[in-house]
Amino acid sequence: MIAESLLKLHCIFSFHPIVQIIIGEAKRRNPSPKAYVDVKNFYELMWKKHDGITRLPNIMSELPRYLRVEIKQDLVWAVFYHSPTLRKTSRAFQRWLCDYIHLDYKLPGSRFFVGPHCYSHLYYIKSGIVQLISMDDGITPIISFTSGTIIGDISFFLSPLKRISMVRCLTYCEVFYLPRADILKAMHKFPVDSKAILQRVKEKIKHAHTLYSCKKHVRGLDRAEDEGIAWLKKRWWEISEVVSHFNVPEDQHSKPCLKLVEEEVVYHCPKYLGQLVLCTDGELRKHSLFASVRFPLLLVPNSSFSVVWNRIVVATVFLVLIFYPPNITRPDVPVWFNFFQFWADIVYLADVCVSLITTMENQETGRVYFASVMFARFKNVWFFIDILSATWFETYTRLIGMPQYYYTVQFNRLLKIYVLFPNWSFGKDPLIHVIVKVCLIHLIFVYITSYLTLALITIIPDLSPVSFFGEIFCNREVPKNQCIYKVHHVFEIFLAWVLEFLFSHNTTQNLTDVYMSTVTVYFGYLIFIYCKTALIGIFHASNTGISKYQYFVINITNHYKQFKIHPELLRRLNRYMKCHWKYYRGMDVLYPNVLKNEPYDIYWKVHGEVAENIIRQSPPFLLADYGLIRELAYNAKFILLPKLSTVIIFGLQPKNVTWLVQGYIKSEYHNKEGELIRSMYKPGDLLAFTSVFFNKPPLRTYMAYTECEVFISFLCN
Repeated sequence: MIAESLLKLHCIFSFHPIVQIIIGEAKRRNPSPKAYVDVKNFYELMWKKHDGITRLPNIMSELPRYLRVEIKQDLVWAVFYHSPTLRKTSRAFQRWLCDYIHLDYKLPGSRFFVGPHCYSHLYYIKSGIVQLISMDDGITPIISFTSGTIIGDISFFLSPLKRISMVRCLTYCEVFYLPRADILKAMHKFPVDSKAILQRVKEKIKHAHTLYSCKKHVRGLDRAEDEGIAWLKKRWWEISEVVSHFNVPEDQHSKPCLKLVEEEVVYHCPKYLGQLVLCTDGELRKHSLFASVRFPLLLVPNSSFSVVWNRIVVATVFLVLIFYPPNITRPDVPVWFNFFQFWADIVYLADVCVSLITTMENQETGRVYFASVMFARFKNVWFFIDILSATWFETYTRLIGMPQYYYTVQFNRLLKIYVLFPNWSFGKDPLIHVIVKVCLIHLIFVYITSYLTLALITIIPDLSPVSFFGEIFCNREVPKNQCIYKVHHVFEIFLAWVLEFLFSHNTTQNLTDVYMSTVTVYFGYLIFIYCKTALIGIFHASNTGISKYQYFVINITNHYKQFKIHPELLRRLNRYMKCHWKYYRGMDVLYPNVLKNEPYDIYWKVHGEVAENIIRQSPPFLLADYGLIRELAYNAKFILLPKLSTVIIFGLQPKNVTWLVQGYIKSEYHNKEGELIRSMYKPGDLLAFTSVFFNKPPLRTYMAYTECEVFISFLCN
């Protein structure tokens, strides 16, 4: 069970610590107050949709190539199917090209297919909704489309002289993109497919040019266009004929209706099959509570109504947990409890109805139907538990002539307590989440079991109250055998059962007591083992990073001591390790290049934007080309330096350009008169630029005055 607990927590602790470091870096580096919020929202969405998986596992590179290619081809087949240009290429061409198709994630509001990327990348919308935005003002939407759309199918081969639109994500989107350089390599490798692709592109450009330039249709120029015009004319005359022969019915209560002749075939131009998939009305209603626009209406799972209703249900279940057990086991039920029962029954039944008309989170909004939602709900185990908890079994006991079980069967309302144990959500500390869950499980078990035992005592005469609750002292006028039912406070039963369960002061009176005690102890043992393994797993997982970093530091220190490294170097190494633990908690040492496989937008917010702003503001690059600045920012590497560490040494030729990001750097050198001159460099300053570009040794030494962070860009870049 410990191994199972570790496996459950492995996914969380392989995702949460690294993401927290990335969010912290975005907050510390990027001056924008919303940069780290966007990064946090992205990973929260990734955890909700993909359990934190943002890339293919590394094991893919170790698989045999034929298996790896087939898996990748199965993942990206839609790109070839929906692209009119690539659809009829050979299997060998597609298998070779699928290795170079990448998956990227876009947050709402992100823009792509703009700037140089509209000439160098082909995009396929895997999921989500995007809009074409006019380049005239940059805000006016032209059209919206969804998954299955290819963007850049023509400009991928023939770049337009002027772009008139760009693409903006309306919702969270998953996008496949294919670099132009890779498809040019594929076309060079497969000349037959290259010839066919260029021929299709030529035909499409010719067709588009004809549609744009001709004012009237030239018959016979394009067969697909002729068929489309013929279909429109035919359908128009059918509608006109039906309308002309329409008569208003004499009966005023009957609704007038028009009946069109059914079409023999559904017309669709095969040339543009799947190239543009328009959105439905339901998909564009992003601020609506409903996922469909037709009856029966379906609710969106994460709408404001769903959030408020979920809180009402959780509060009601919590009150049911507190008030139901002590009151349904009392001989005299208070009047106010009857009203509370009515409220709980209404909420339970309403929750079942709301579940039936609420779409599942894994279903795409705007493309679901009531039947599919019903089918998905009835496959869910928790939905059946909701039905059992909302069923009035007490009514059935009276109908079958067993009224003594009227209050006992009402314990079914407690089946819904699973809503008090939500899954771990991103942003919460997993350690606190598991500890609270374990404490709540223990409390609920002893609380429900104590009153359930009391309820069984009332219907099973052989069970003795003393064996489970001990001696409960009441007033003198109360008979001893009725003492347990005449307590002044409802929680005295709970406390008496806990004390007797822990210390076992009284022995069992008969065989029925033995059976009951055995079952209670067995379930208590199972819960104890489950909670214990959960705590062991969470403590082990939460301290794995610390133990790994400690093991790494001890090993590398012992290694250098064994080879008798100078003590000063060991002290410098110790300062470096302490500095990295202070800011990164050892993540950059244990997991180097953590941003390497992350989505480009996240990498750019954490790394690129900061480097780009600093490079652009430095004096040597004020008039530099924008592409050069972005390229330098993309290839820059951030380095954290402890206090008093040397950045550039006097007389030693540096091989890279260094910018200061955070902290202060001190420079000392002697002037012509032999005086010691000290200079301080603040964030954003460029260090030893002339020495790098003129290939001259520096005339001063640069040392970290405080703990600082720099980024370097190699001269070869």
